[in-house]
Amino acid sequence: MIAAGVGALALGSPALSRLRPEIERATGGTLPVVEAGDVAAQRVQRTLRHAGLLARRRRPGRLIMISSNPARAAGPLTAP
Repeated sequence: MIAAGVGALALGSPALSRLRPEIERATGGTLPVVEAGDVAAQRVQRTLRHAGLLARRRRPGRLIMISSNPARAAGPLTAP
């Protein structure tokens, strides 16, 4: 792919995510690979943050979620 002029690869389907390790191995890690789910998650975070519904704490990697559902607002935001 690199020899053909490909500068980056976007995986547009969650099913393609399982191919990412093979792609990275085949390209020696020199080809940037972006997953659509990662892009969507970043957009959701940015939108919620701008609306004042999501705030970043001082410690990197920690997020606080404000929700209209008291059960969800009481606990930390965790990945599924």
